Amino acid sequence: MLDNPIHQAPGTPNDGMPEITLAIPALFYLGTQTLIAIAFAAASARFSWTPLGTICTVICLIFWTALCSSTMYGELSNAQGDEDFQRVRVRLKQEWTAIGALLVGCAAIDVTILAISPESVFKIRSYAYLAVATSSITSGLGILCTVWFLLRYPWVDIQTFIIRSRDVYGSYVFFSLSSRVPAFCTLISSASLMVFLGLVAYDIWPKGVLVLGITVVIGMCFQFLIYYSQRCAAHVTVEGYMLAVHTAQGFLGTAENV
Repeated sequence: MLDNPIHQAPGTPNDGMPEITLAIPALFYLGTQTLIAIAFAAASARFSWTPLGTICTVICLIFWTALCSSTMYGELSNAQGDEDFQRVRVRLKQEWTAIGALLVGCAAIDVTILAISPESVFKIRSYAYLAVATSSITSGLGILCTVWFLLRYPWVDIQTFIIRSRDVYGSYVFFSLSSRVPAFCTLISSASLMVFLGLVAYDIWPKGVLVLGITVVIGMCFQFLIYYSQRCAAHVTVEGYMLAVHTAQGFLGTAENV
């Protein structure tokens, strides 16, 4: 048995070598790693001031901001106990259940459209069928992914859920991204159906499609239109006020000289 297995290699006898002597390789290793870390940090600091480094930094910030705002990565990373992970699992289960119902509805609509006879009242052009095909593909893939998530994650205990949520790197990045795949498929499927319906309706009533489409876009973005209109109006008002002040000062100065 070794007296100090930490400072002594296994399989070698204890010859009474002082601990400080045995610790020299460890200290040398730690010192080398520290120097490497300092050099890497200095190189990263110099790199960050270059245009390429600035672009990479901005891209990383955008990626992590989008990841935390559009997925459950922030909640998973900040979870401290089983209760926090349980809330994440319940939320994901509700999301997958609702998205699965939406995907089934989109698939049913796609099947109905594909069953329309060419001699129907509404003439469907070839490019409209491409939208239906896109919706059908994304609906099928989304249903498959939803079934996989519902069978793998909600019905296990919380510790198994935590283990399965970690990727091969020990983080929650890839699970957070993959858990949003059904929602992404729902978005693509519904957008493709919207494109199909818009193309068919445009062939029948182009002006109505344009007017209603613009009205809906304005209604959805109304707060931003008001906000930027207010900013522009304030900017124009300030600029006009400053121009009027400078004009008046110049006029008064000219009058005094006369």
